[in-house]
Amino acid sequence: MAEGAIENEWVPIGTLLLRRRLISPEQLELALVEREQSGRRLGELLVSWGWVSSRDVAMALAEQFQLPYHDLDAAPAPEDATRLPIAEAAELDAVVVAETDDHIVVGVGDPTNISAIERLRDSLDRVVSLVVIDAKGLESPLRTPYHAVQEA
Repeated sequence: MAEGAIENEWVPIGTLLLRRRLISPEQLELALVEREQSGRRLGELLVSWGWVSSRDVAMALAEQFQLPYHDLDAAPAPEDATRLPIAEAAELDAVVVAETDDHIVVGVGDPTNISAIERLRDSLDRVVSLVVIDAKGLESPLRTPYHAVQEA
């Protein structure tokens, strides 16, 4: 295997959480069985069982998709940030975290929803970069003004 090839290899989220020692192999196995039976996402199950935090899952998703992680607590969205189209913002748990006249950085809780990301990119008139956020942070009453969206 060529040097650096591992960096471009798709790594399942369960493996990433195992590598970080956030779950045990037994916990992963139980969650994988439940995922097959319920159809729920692995990270969602692990969070609902209290085995990992939503932040842990968001950071693993960022690593999995090779995107930066953005901590909304450390760097909240600007109050005057562009509001995103309702449908895409809701689907992606998305919020603008930074912007300039020609560039916008959008934090998404769900980087797996490629069609919603493409619709979002099409609806904005600037270059769009993505970062992964902990979508649970959007539920805070302090975040409501940042996540409030309007039709574009």
